Amino acid sequence: MRLHAIFLGALLPLLALSGCASSRMYQGPTLDRSELALLFIHGRPNSKYRMIDGKPVDFIYGGRVLEFAPGKHVFQVELSTFRIEGWPISRQTTDFLIGTYENEIDMRPGYTYAHDFHTVNAHQLPDSLCMDGEPHDAPGSSVNATGEFRRMSPTGEKLVCVRAESVRPNKK
Repeated sequence: MRLHAIFLGALLPLLALSGCASSRMYQGPTLDRSELALLFIHGRPNSKYRMIDGKPVDFIYGGRVLEFAPGKHVFQVELSTFRIEGWPISRQTTDFLIGTYENEIDMRPGYTYAHDFHTVNAHQLPDSLCMDGEPHDAPGSSVNATGEFRRMSPTGEKLVCVRAESVRPNKK
């Protein structure tokens, strides 16, 4: 029993640290946290980051923090609709639309950002994709134990909202 407790005591901190995947999205010397702009990708099953600053990426299902040097950055995100039929026996997706949203933001040092969209119904694309931002450690904000999900404070700013640039049917 004591061996199990020692093993679990050593394993739990490693699991907590492994939960957050942080990715450096800039070149050059390492910047201090106060000099960085952070983007929390919460991810949802119907969202994918496709391009950041003109470079292809494929981030889905969240749990990721991206570190940026301050300045202008462009994000291309795909959001999709879905319908599951025959649940729980068959998971066939129909009426699948993909909307491409692109926004540009001037990211500030010492700020944390997150994309936000509200889906009223899984069969409709969101009206817009917004970028929210606020200073790191803003009063009222919180980050979960593994560090990959941030809840913005009530005073977090909605900085830019964009509509879908294109909508296309799923080709699967």
